[in-house]
Amino acid sequence: MKSVIKEVRRVSFNLTPSSLVDFGIAPAMKKISQEVSALTNTEVIFDNKTNFINRLDKNVETNLYRIVQEAVNNAIKYAEADKIVISFEHNPMYLTITVEDNGKGFEYKKLESTGHFGASGHGIFNMKERAAFINGALEVQTQLGAGTKIIIKLPFN
Repeated sequence: MKSVIKEVRRVSFNLTPSSLVDFGIAPAMKKISQEVSALTNTEVIFDNKTNFINRLDKNVETNLYRIVQEAVNNAIKYAEADKIVISFEHNPMYLTITVEDNGKGFEYKKLESTGHFGASGHGIFNMKERAAFINGALEVQTQLGAGTKIIIKLPFN
């Protein structure tokens, strides 16, 4: 399992330059979904609900990509999810990206109380930092036995 996760990280990291730079965030999400599904026992689906095709600032796209990449890796590595759905929805004001898994979930309040210095808090802390850096907000919805939903809300301004 460790080698699979390592390979997923390697492939997804290496996907960044070409698919993201050449085509943008939505096509890069579709590609990472396909690649991770092919390499693991996890079904990863990309659902572009509102057909978002806009290009964003390079820095914004890279940070969004890294947040989703971290969420997907966490869902496989820690949550042991066998299904992950990455969805995009937008309106004139916001782009909302959701990464939802059917894994085992976790006690978020407990993680918050130990802070990002706790062994398992780094990934979520990093995702929140990346979201804040691009003026977005990141919300985590989870509970033990009920999967996890990461919601990134990015204003267009």
